[in-house]
Amino acid sequence: MLRGIRRKQQIPRRSWNRLAEARRRAKPSPVSTCSTGGLMNNGLDRAEDIYIGAPAGPPPSTLEELLQDSWWHDVLFVLSETSFATHDFFRRMDAVAGLFPITTQTISSPMGAGSDSLPVKAAIQGAEIYLPDSLQFVLELGCRVSGKPCYYLMPSFRGEQADQRHLCEFFHAEVEVFGGLQDVMGVAENFVLHLTQVLLQRCGDVIARHAGTTRHAEAMVLRGPRFPQIRFAEACMLLAEAPGAIHDLPSGVTITPAGERELLKAFGDFVWLTHMPWSSVPFYQKRETDTRFALNADLLAGYGEILGSGERAADGGEVLGNLAMQGVATDAYGWYVDMKTRHHMQTAGFGLGIERYLMWLLACPDIRRLAMLRRQWGERFVP
Repeated sequence: MLRGIRRKQQIPRRSWNRLAEARRRAKPSPVSTCSTGGLMNNGLDRAEDIYIGAPAGPPPSTLEELLQDSWWHDVLFVLSETSFATHDFFRRMDAVAGLFPITTQTISSPMGAGSDSLPVKAAIQGAEIYLPDSLQFVLELGCRVSGKPCYYLMPSFRGEQADQRHLCEFFHAEVEVFGGLQDVMGVAENFVLHLTQVLLQRCGDVIARHAGTTRHAEAMVLRGPRFPQIRFAEACMLLAEAPGAIHDLPSGVTITPAGERELLKAFGDFVWLTHMPWSSVPFYQKRETDTRFALNADLLAGYGEILGSGERAADGGEVLGNLAMQGVATDAYGWYVDMKTRHHMQTAGFGLGIERYLMWLLACPDIRRLAMLRRQWGERFVP
């Protein structure tokens, strides 16, 4: 892929000029902090930063803590308004709301070359099922059944343990629309803008209390959609000399969370990282013509990625080929291939991690502080 791109002289002058210009344009963040580390221009840098009003450490484990700490009152209120705003946005675009089971045997992150999380397996009456990290496949089916965009706001699951940037169980706003990558990126930008506008109006005092200001959200609304974009290959060149920004893998390189934060320093609060190596994304993503890259994009804000999007392989034969190339067994995906073969339709979709977005909005350094009820694999939890 991009192994060995490390020396400044290998990088086109225009790329370095572009990064320098982006840094000059970037303005200091208005988010107030008391920090043990340096600040990014979006007010988030290190995990040890302490933000106004945001409690430190993992979520509470007792009823008493939940009832006594006003932080949880505010979190529940903001989550409620986020839910209302999500449904309002998709209703306005005439999308169909999907109410689907949260059990499946067709996971979107199978154990294969392009997997990015561990699946969560369970057994019920002797039958193995999964708790999905995404119901994208069902959304694609919903588009074909309804003839309209299809969305949901539901829990999603990942097999890794929770940490400062990840939850075992999180809330996902996902949608599938007709069209390609640029179409769905436009919908995603308008969705994030809509959420921010509504939450500023409805929860401005809460944002100010915990982030120390609302100016970061106001600036995002004033800037509007059309966030800057940078391709993965160009980002790797720009980050080649940034310590810890790029991690070597057997198949190439990946951009680390530290690298994502460097991009946010350069381009501002919101930036698209597009066209990742196709071998590093799940099999259902469409490959860019005549390149090794995928038609996908991650939206970075705050600590890093908050939203993932991509254009889907539209043909059953293409999906079968992708499964074979990534070494994924086809058993559970026969219906998906059949759907693509019988009903050819070009769609694209995105998923926004609600708690990831709220990390940016509330300047909360630990995503676990946005989950009122703690869930950690291997632990007993009450309630």
